[in-house]
Amino acid sequence: MALVFVYGSMREPIVRNKVLGRIVDTEEAVLHGFQEVCGGDILTIVSHPDGDVKGIVFDASPEDMEKMDEWEGCPEYRRMELEVEVGGTPRKAVTYATPEPPRYHEAVGDDVIASIPLKEIIRTVEAMVRKPLRFFLHFRSARGEG
Repeated sequence: MALVFVYGSMREPIVRNKVLGRIVDTEEAVLHGFQEVCGGDILTIVSHPDGDVKGIVFDASPEDMEKMDEWEGCPEYRRMELEVEVGGTPRKAVTYATPEPPRYHEAVGDDVIASIPLKEIIRTVEAMVRKPLRFFLHFRSARGEG
């Protein structure tokens, strides 16, 4: 199992659970020394001495990592290992980021998951897992999750 730090669309339970095909336990985490930037449809992180990126961490199996590789469009986004703070404790984690920021980009806050409309993200996830979103929403509501 690998500890994974996510800061973009995979923070959203509806996206994460569809991509992985299961519900995972998460914890809040902070990546110090980076900031989020967005350019076009790319949300990534870049080194910034005063920056903090809020996200979540979860344990991922090798199969989960393969699914995330597909979702993240590897090699456009690449896995990188870094140190995040989880509950006040530094921990090694894997995240996805582009090797270089988009040519034209701007810093964004932690309320941005990407400049792609959410409907497009959902269509992409549905195509990837070949199940309609309404099935997943029914499953969540039956479990009392929303």
